[in-house]
Amino acid sequence: MTYQQLVCFIEVKKTLNFTKAAQNLHVTQSALSYSIVSLEKDLGVPLFVRQSGQGIRLTSYGRSLYPMAENAIRAMQEIGQAVEKIRNPFTGVVSIAFSYVNCWQFMPGMLQSFRRDPAAEDITIRLDFLNQPATL
Repeated sequence: MTYQQLVCFIEVKKTLNFTKAAQNLHVTQSALSYSIVSLEKDLGVPLFVRQSGQGIRLTSYGRSLYPMAENAIRAMQEIGQAVEKIRNPFTGVVSIAFSYVNCWQFMPGMLQSFRRDPAAEDITIRLDFLNQPATL
C-alpha cells in the first residue's frame, strides 16, 4: 500500500467517479484505475462496486478503509512537515531575555543584522525585557 494509492482511493471515494478523480489529481484515468486495482490486490478485498452505466459505490471494506486512509494521509503529511522543520532549522521562535544594562549597545544591531538574513525569514523573535514580552 502506497501514499499515492491512498490519495487515489480518497479522491475516488469523494467523487464516486474515476474520470473526475483522475482530473482532480492530474493523472490519467488508466493510472488512477491501476492504482485502485493495485490497492485492492494489496488488501485482498474490493473497495468499490463498479456497475456499468450506474457508476460506482463503496463496498463495506471501502467504507471501513476510508477514515483510516484519511488518518494515514494526514499522518504522512505531518511526518513530511516535521522532517522539513528538522531539515530547515531556521524556523520557529527564538526567545531572548536581556537586560538594558548589559545589552543596550549591541542588541539593536544584532537584531537588524538577523532580520536582514534571508535564511532567518521564518523565525519569530520573542524578546523578554524586564519581564515584558514582545514579539518581532
